[in-house]
Amino acid sequence: MSKASNKHGGRNVLPRRTRKLDGQRIGHHAPKLMRNPPWDFPPGVGLQGAACISRPSPTGMTFCHERARIRKWVQAPLSGKMNKKGWQSPAKKSDPTVRPDMKTIFAAILPSALLAAAVAGAAQAESWDMPVAYPADNYQTKNDIAFAEDVKTCSGGALEITVHPAGSLFKGDEIKRAVQTGDAQIGERLLSAHANENPLFAYDSIPFLASSFEASDRLRDAAAPVLGKLLESQGMMLLYSVPWPAQGMYFNKEVNSVADMAGVKFRAYNATTAKVAELSGMIPTQIEAAELKQAFATGVVAAMISSGATGVDEKIWEDVSHFYDVKAWLPRNTVFVNAAAFAALPAEVQDCLKSSAATAQTRGTAEAANLAQGFVDTLAKNGMTVSAGSEQLSADMSEIGNKMTADWLAMTGADGAAIIDTYKSN
Repeated sequence: MSKASNKHGGRNVLPRRTRKLDGQRIGHHAPKLMRNPPWDFPPGVGLQGAACISRPSPTGMTFCHERARIRKWVQAPLSGKMNKKGWQSPAKKSDPTVRPDMKTIFAAILPSALLAAAVAGAAQAESWDMPVAYPADNYQTKNDIAFAEDVKTCSGGALEITVHPAGSLFKGDEIKRAVQTGDAQIGERLLSAHANENPLFAYDSIPFLASSFEASDRLRDAAAPVLGKLLESQGMMLLYSVPWPAQGMYFNKEVNSVADMAGVKFRAYNATTAKVAELSGMIPTQIEAAELKQAFATGVVAAMISSGATGVDEKIWEDVSHFYDVKAWLPRNTVFVNAAAFAALPAEVQDCLKSSAATAQTRGTAEAANLAQGFVDTLAKNGMTVSAGSEQLSADMSEIGNKMTADWLAMTGADGAAIIDTYKSN
């Protein structure tokens, strides 16, 4: 083995004898030192008992790893005395200029370090991600952003929620699952899109059961206990929901009865709309909101049932010609939170989240009502033919609604019946 290598095959140590560099005494087995070392000791300062050397830390300590052990050394002033070989000896420990040992240093700095860590931890805000399916300029998303701002304010910055619009973090059909598994702490979703998972999620999409904002709010309140229990069983908690304007039907031709719909490719967004298409003789295709414009532009679909808000968002007049304002139902976007994430919040932040949710529900509902007629007017201003539909169309759609209500009650059993009975009694 050469003098420049160690028993591990490395070439980073000096021969086993004391060397000196710039008047400093270096112990044996020290790592190889460059001619121009990257550190600069103050004049008259050397290393006491160093078995290896690394760059000194700001506290004056140096650390090195040799033979799989950590050895720690403290810089010590030189005594100024010269030995026979011209070396300066380190000062004695009794010398007042000698720096304290490691235990003394750690004892001095530990309380301050712990205090600083505690303060930093307390000051650090909890950050949540909130994926939503609709674009940033949609009134539903704007309401969510206002909700997030309210939470930040009332929590004193202890909880910050970042809203991710237009399916940018998770696509619409992925949002519920993301919150359920904890990949997102909070999210907004049209829960009726998950009616295949549990038909109770479609309580707000029963045709012609609740066709006004006032009726929709009563239905929401009637369903809240059942819906809350269902979400709780899946590890989530209900926060608030906001309605869309009443659903109308979009076609690229005049339609006066269900018979005129036969064979039309129809965009479905949940089990209810798919069933409407089947009972009307149309061909349903599941299309999420973020993909809707492309689906119409490429001919994947040519008709849909949705609110005036969706038509305005997608500039639907570029692809279809007629809108029938049949006011079939008012679906709701629901905001829910991961139960474990909520439980981990301090009590005062939980209260803040709940109060902000109540405010968002009231604000969002009022905004939807204010915008509803304006959306329909915008469709007309952009050249679409807008009408309530013929008497035959209304009769046909009512017949479909009665059948679908009976089917829904059969699938949901006692829970579904409790919702309908409570709604009708209020």
